[in-house]
Amino acid sequence: MASPSTAAALAAPASEPPALSDPPASSRAEVPQAEGKAEKVADDESEAESGTNRTPYSQKMEEALSCVICHCIFYNCVSLSPCMHSFCKGCVAQSLARSRNGSCPICRCTVTAAPPNCVIREVVSVFTDNHPERKRKAEEMANLDEHSKSLDRFFERRGRKRGDGE
Repeated sequence: MASPSTAAALAAPASEPPALSDPPASSRAEVPQAEGKAEKVADDESEAESGTNRTPYSQKMEEALSCVICHCIFYNCVSLSPCMHSFCKGCVAQSLARSRNGSCPICRCTVTAAPPNCVIREVVSVFTDNHPERKRKAEEMANLDEHSKSLDRFFERRGRKRGDGE
């Protein structure tokens, strides 16, 4: 049995049939949200073109891909063994060189190796391809590359496995 409002709507004369592009009356309340989302997507696209795409998702992703030492996007990411904390290779090389016992900057466990973290490196590559403004500057990368060399020497001096990154 039809509800009173449905029966009244069916009995009322139709002035004009709705156009095919008009949404049904039951979904009209959702249209402003859909339009708002479309406008937001358009805003995001224009921000991406101008290099300022700072959506909450990209901000969270950038936080997850940032070194806790330099607070920048990882460059030549390595993960320490046994704790698996990740850092830029050059940053952790400097930190371990200053450390008396070669401990992780986060948990202070004794580091035995620092192999490259290929998964994070690939994710960083995809992220910086989509956010070129977040890429490290050439001089900054060269500086980190220079410090990275000391990581191999660090492990050689201590007789542990090398942190072979490149």
